[in-house]
Amino acid sequence: MNSGLTKATVNLKKLISAFSYAGKDFFCSAVITAAGSSTRMNTDGSNISKQLLELDGKPVLSYSITAFNDSKYCKEIIVVVKASEKDEIQKLIAGMKLDIPVKVAVGAGTRAQSVKNGFLTVSDKCKYVAIHDGARPLITAQAIDRLYEAAFRHGAACAATKVSDSMKRADKSGFISATVDRDGLYAVQTPQVFMKDMYSASVAVMDKAREYTDDCAIVSDAGFRIKLVNIGCDNIKLTVKDDISLSEMLLKARKENK
Repeated sequence: MNSGLTKATVNLKKLISAFSYAGKDFFCSAVITAAGSSTRMNTDGSNISKQLLELDGKPVLSYSITAFNDSKYCKEIIVVVKASEKDEIQKLIAGMKLDIPVKVAVGAGTRAQSVKNGFLTVSDKCKYVAIHDGARPLITAQAIDRLYEAAFRHGAACAATKVSDSMKRADKSGFISATVDRDGLYAVQTPQVFMKDMYSASVAVMDKAREYTDDCAIVSDAGFRIKLVNIGCDNIKLTVKDDISLSEMLLKARKENK
C-alpha cells in the first residue's frame, strides 16, 4: 500500500471509530446495477436484460428498487442501466409508487466501470453507499437495514452466507486435488455497503488491469476491513432461467409465512 493511501486509511479508520449507532441519521444512497449482458439467461438469443424479465407478475428490477425504497435508511436510489434500455427503465420507475428519488445512470464496458458511473451520480450529501445487483430481486428492506447498520459501526459491510457444503479444489483436469476447510468460508452477495469516502479512496487506487467481480475486492485491496453479515441463503442471483422459477417459489413461501 502506498504512503498516501496508508495515511488516508488511518484517517478513515479514526473517523469510523468516532461513529456510533447515531449513524442512522446519515444520508444513505443505493446504486443498483442493471447494465449486464444477461448472456447466460438469454439462451434463446434475445437481448433483453434479466432485470426486465417478469417475476411473479412484475419486472425483476422493481423488487430491488422497492426494497431500498422501504429501507429505514436509504434516501436515494441510482439505477445503472444499458443505454438501449434507459427509456424503458425510466418508464418502469415512473410507474412505481416510491417515497425517495430514483436517478438513472448509463453503464459502461465492465461492472466496475458501471458501478463507478452510478457512484459518481450519488448526492453530495451521501455518507454511505450500498451497491446491489439488480439481478438479486429477493433482497428485503430488513436485510438492507442490517447492512447499513453494520456499516455504521464498522465502515463497510457485505451480505454473505456461511458455506455449508464440503469444499474441494480441482486441478486443471477437473479432478479433486484438495479438500478445503470450510470453517470461516462465506459466499458473498450484495448489497455491499461502504462509507462513501472509503469507497472513493479505494476506487482511486484500484488496479485498472484487474477485472473486479465485486466491490469488496476493490475496498479490501485498498487495505480496509469489511464486516460480513449473514443474511441467509434466499438472496439468490438470477443467472439462468431456472432461477426465475426458484425465485417465484421463494416469493410464494414468503407470502404464505406472513
